[in-house]
Formats: sequence, C-alpha cells, structure tokens
Amino acid sequence: MANRRMFSLDVIDTDIFLDLPISSQALYFHLGMRADDDGFVSLPKRITNMVGCNTDDLKLLVAKGFIIQFDSGIIVITHWKVNNYLRADRYLPTLHQTEKELLADNENGYSVPAVGMPVVDKMETQYSKEIEKSKDRKVKDNTKPPKRAATYFPNDESLNQVFLDYLETRKQIKKPMTGRAVELAIKKLEELSTVPFSDSMDNDMAIQILNQSVMNSWQGLFPLKEQKTNNTPKSGVDWSKV
Repeated sequence: MANRRMFSLDVIDTDIFLDLPISSQALYFHLGMRADDDGFVSLPKRITNMVGCNTDDLKLLVAKGFIIQFDSGIIVITHWKVNNYLRADRYLPTLHQTEKELLADNENGYSVPAVGMPVVDKMETQYSKEIEKSKDRKVKDNTKPPKRAATYFPNDESLNQVFLDYLETRKQIKKPMTGRAVELAIKKLEELSTVPFSDSMDNDMAIQILNQSVMNSWQGLFPLKEQKTNNTPKSGVDWSKV
C-alpha cells in the first residue's frame, strides 16, 4: 500500500462536500490516507475513533455518497479513481475482492448496481432522511422569536405604550434614539410633567406631552401649548396674585 494519497478538487471542491461538517470532511481525508490501492478500508470504525470523529460522521459520508459501506464493516472510497492513479508497477490489488466484485467500476468511481446489491449499509437511506429532517428542525429552531416591547414605565401601561410610539416616531424621522438619549428623554418628560410643589409625576400630562410630539413629528419633548399661555398652575399658589 502506498504512503502517499491524492484528493481531487473535482470531489472535495463541491458544495455537497463543503457543506459537510468539518469532522466529516476530516474523516474522509483520514480514510483516504489509510485505504489500500483500490480504495478499500478494512477498519473504518477504528480509524473514526482514533482520529476523534464519531459514527455519525461515517454515516454521513455514506449517506452523501462519498463512501460505500458493506455489511462486513469494510468501506470503499467511492471516487477513489478520481482521486488517485497508480502506475501498474506500483499497484497492489485489494484483499477485499469479494466486496469489489459487488461494485460497478468506471472512470467516475465505484457505484452500487441497481439490482442484487444487499451488502450496502441499510442505514444509508434512513440516515439520509434523518439528515433532511434535522436540517428542517434547525431552520425552525433558528427562527427568531418576535421581540418583546421594552418597558420604560412598568406601572402605567398606557404611558409606556405612548412612549414607545414616540420612540417609533423618532425612527421614522430618521432620528433614532440611543440608550443614553432614551434616559435623557425620560428625565425630561418627568421634569415637564411633575406636579408643581410636588415630586410626583402627572402621567396624564406626560401622555399629552408625548402625543404632542408624536402628532407633530417633533424630535424633542416640550411643554404643552396650554402650559405656555396659561400662567395659572394646576395646583399650588398662583404667585401672580400674591
């Protein structure tokens, strides 16, 4: 058996090969390096364990048609003759002639005859189906769940919704807010809607202030228009009469 092996880009530079997991690709190379001059490997499971791969990698190579597996446990590299060519004076026939006689041999590699070939691993078809199911599950699992709306005013659902509307307005006028800008906007809203002579916030007034900016597509938050013209505060002392 030769100590050097080759791998053709016609085989490994294809989408079906490059879509394999890295571990399956690595196993293919290791099996190819240890195959005899006809591409047969007598101890594929031992090699799989030795190089740190697993049986799923071996089954995947079978399912994708890169190797053919026999009931005897022996495997053969499907595209062996595409990958390797040996001069007649260096060629040593495989010891696994029984398995070889069950294969069709052509310039594109080994293949399994359509009829009368019971030796191929029965797991191949089922495993191929499982791979497709697994892909479907991964696509579904990778579907991102819808984002939950942020909560800025947990004690007042209406106020929180109107504030979210204000943030959306900022996006629509091409002025989206950063996290810091949101903090400053909340502080400004609290200042504008704080009840005079009190530390409490008038949520209804805050909603009106926000709606005012939303309706006018304003970037900032401003006192209500009636607040600018009305000198009489809602509560407290009217200092204009003192």
